[in-house]
Amino acid sequence: MLTTFMRGTTALVCLSLAGTAMAQEEPGFLGTLVLTPGKRDLTFGTALPRTVVDEEEIKDRQASTVAQLIDSVPGVTLVNGTTPQGSGINIRGFGANTTYGSDQKIAVQIDGASVGSEEIYRLGTQLFTDPLLYKEVEVIRGTIGSFAYGSGIVGGVVKLETKDASDFTGGLPGFGGSQTLEFSSNGHGFTSSTNLAWMPAKGAEFLLNYTWRDQGTLEAGDGTKIGNSSFNTPSFLAKARFTFGQEDAHSLMFSHSRTEADDKDVPYDQFETTAGSFGRVDRLTDTKQTTVEYRFNPLSDLIDLRANLSYADQKIDTTYIDGSSPFQGGQPVDVFCANPFFGVICADNRYETTKLTISNRALFTTGQVEHDMLAGIEGIHKKRLDAAAAPGGTDDRFAAFMVNEMTIGPVTVTPALRYESSKIESSAPLAGVPDSYSNDALMGGWRWPMTSATGSRCSAARLIPKVCR
Repeated sequence: MLTTFMRGTTALVCLSLAGTAMAQEEPGFLGTLVLTPGKRDLTFGTALPRTVVDEEEIKDRQASTVAQLIDSVPGVTLVNGTTPQGSGINIRGFGANTTYGSDQKIAVQIDGASVGSEEIYRLGTQLFTDPLLYKEVEVIRGTIGSFAYGSGIVGGVVKLETKDASDFTGGLPGFGGSQTLEFSSNGHGFTSSTNLAWMPAKGAEFLLNYTWRDQGTLEAGDGTKIGNSSFNTPSFLAKARFTFGQEDAHSLMFSHSRTEADDKDVPYDQFETTAGSFGRVDRLTDTKQTTVEYRFNPLSDLIDLRANLSYADQKIDTTYIDGSSPFQGGQPVDVFCANPFFGVICADNRYETTKLTISNRALFTTGQVEHDMLAGIEGIHKKRLDAAAAPGGTDDRFAAFMVNEMTIGPVTVTPALRYESSKIESSAPLAGVPDSYSNDALMGGWRWPMTSATGSRCSAARLIPKVCR
């Protein structure tokens, strides 16, 4: 919205000057004002509020983190977007906060893989990846559009799609690629991103990407050094896609991406610029995700079948620097790290998520109602490392979901359902506390926007009264 306003203002100033000159020849003529659309399309008539940041905008924004890339999306606020390790996203008031940088009310997916850590005190690792690996970032706001991605996701979903070789070869057999170099004066930042693409034949494509991003300590406007703002993150992407069958109805995609950072003598608290009460650590953050997806999309509106198998692994290895925290007092470091309250400062964390999602999208009409229905089933296995002050275990889930966007004239109604069962088992049960817990629930909701006779916009979600604006 700001971009459109600024463009319109610039055009108005220029054309006003031209209009003044022409007015000397033709009294009363004020010139012609031309308004051009912004980079993002405004979505109207849909019940699911989405914003898509495409490849052109990714290049133009030159963001150093994914958090910086989406900070202009309506409803999105950041806890810390300066570094990829400390980034936490909040959508419509749900998600990361100044205590937990990662929150299960926000989901992050890379090529369908569910990534990001669970809640870790004073750490934010929700968006730990590099923006130059991706050609599109989609932000879904609210609950209804999130039913297909998990339970309890009341804030929204951030979906990232990695680049394809065909983006560089134009979809034709041959070689392609690109080399991107970025420099920044504040922090003396440097970025290099190399893409190598190859299509040996139609229907087969391979892509390699290596991105190196280095940022020094940033300075505020008054010249003050901003602590805990430097980072160095190498990233890697390998992707292959095969298309085959009649009318290229079948496709098989494989992608693997990885980003890591090896930080020395940095504050444990990712949200602070100094060590503070939690002290300093050496921290290695390593996150990687692998996805295999089969898609069957024949010339039929009723079938767009996807089977997505993914594995996401995030490791945070922490070595506490002896004596850096006032909590330690005069305790030996091994005694301090074994403390049930402060041992989290020394703890290593690891989160592994294996997921299989089978879904189908169908377009059909019943009477006067047009349907866009997404339905599927999902199996999830999560494993969390057991560590001091950070108990581990497993979480096994099965889910079935349906989101149906129904349109009749100017009215769109979107009912959504999700059934999910979960079993959690602890790897280190406490005395008097059950070592396992099981539960299941059926969740549902609905939302509609419509255009009234007066042209105003109306929307509702679940049992919220209708609001026109």
